[in-house]
Amino acid sequence: MLVLNRLSAAYRAWPDLAGWRDAGLLFLAFALLAIPLGYWSGLLRLHRAEMSAAQLAGFALLTLFIPSLLEETLFRVLLLPHRAEAAAPAALWLWGLGALALFVAAHPLNAWLLRPAARPVFYAPSFLLLAGLLGAACTLAYLRTGSIWPPVLMHWAAVVLWKAFLGGPAPLFGA
Repeated sequence: MLVLNRLSAAYRAWPDLAGWRDAGLLFLAFALLAIPLGYWSGLLRLHRAEMSAAQLAGFALLTLFIPSLLEETLFRVLLLPHRAEAAAPAALWLWGLGALALFVAAHPLNAWLLRPAARPVFYAPSFLLLAGLLGAACTLAYLRTGSIWPPVLMHWAAVVLWKAFLGGPAPLFGA
């Protein structure tokens, strides 16, 4: 029942304007940290992927579901207490840090088990740092709003911008 309650609450919740503002500020803070770190490490560079407009639209649509919706459901909604559960702040911090650690660890595990071609990127400390920063921003947005939608949008925007315009690896299967 807990899983169904969390899914229902997170998917039905729609943030108010203050929640969207806070999520936007969290994404901005993420970007202000990630862009210089990404350029310094060589993970980011200005480069438009060689995709037609139709391919970009298809990629953006796919990326909305995988990894964004899938990973935000797994690492935020299912692992974190929902606002309606009224968890103690210490419990939120513990669950949040645990979920964040699993989110970061899932990327090299994914590369090891399912996507060997992604290993050079998914094993890179700079990528894992940026994934951790994105995961932290998404976690805070979810805890603040109780809605899956701000973290999904943040995750989606980061992946699409990285792969389509900032030199990320070829966009295969959304992540």
